[in-house]
Amino acid sequence: MTQTKKPDWGKRIERATDLAGQHPSASEVLTFYRRVLEFQKALYDSISPRAGSSRDGSFRERLDTDTAIRHLPALLAVVQKSGPSKLAQDAAELSKGPRNNSVRYSTIF
Repeated sequence: MTQTKKPDWGKRIERATDLAGQHPSASEVLTFYRRVLEFQKALYDSISPRAGSSRDGSFRERLDTDTAIRHLPALLAVVQKSGPSKLAQDAAELSKGPRNNSVRYSTIF
């Protein structure tokens, strides 16, 4: 069995925060990145396998697309609120689409 290391979300979030403070010209993108990391951490914590669950196989093989699709609206909300303007507009447009668009987008994975 291949053991994968759990991501250290706290370190990544702290690093993005520190860099945003050190580099004001990159603050917008680093703040957005931090918010995406916070979303990823919460999602990872809520859907990570429980004790005894297998972590074998690639990420793609283990990905539960139904779960990912259920969290897509929350991710789009993060992007709308915190993303650069063009990306936020695109997320808003995707959010307006019919629910079945999520299934169509999942085929990209």
